[in-house]
Amino acid sequence: MSEGKPIVLFNLKAGVAEERRAAILAEVESWSAIEHAGPLLSDSPVETLRLAQVATLEPEADAEEVVDRLRRIPEIESVSAPAPRHFVS
Repeated sequence: MSEGKPIVLFNLKAGVAEERRAAILAEVESWSAIEHAGPLLSDSPVETLRLAQVATLEPEADAEEVVDRLRRIPEIESVSAPAPRHFVS
């Protein structure tokens, strides 16, 4: 995940087959607004954490538009776009 870039977090529903998970990630990553999509913690022993996914957005992308598209995928349980954080030194 690139520091300072906008992200959208989404969770897949439990029971989604591994092949379907891969297909969903490939589809999301193919969207022009997405720089990268993948699991947040793919090697976690906790299934709930393995279902968590992150999409790094292109700088000009509209996060709410991405959230709306993700919500239309039936195998996705929840979606959120965290507020951007600005670090002060």
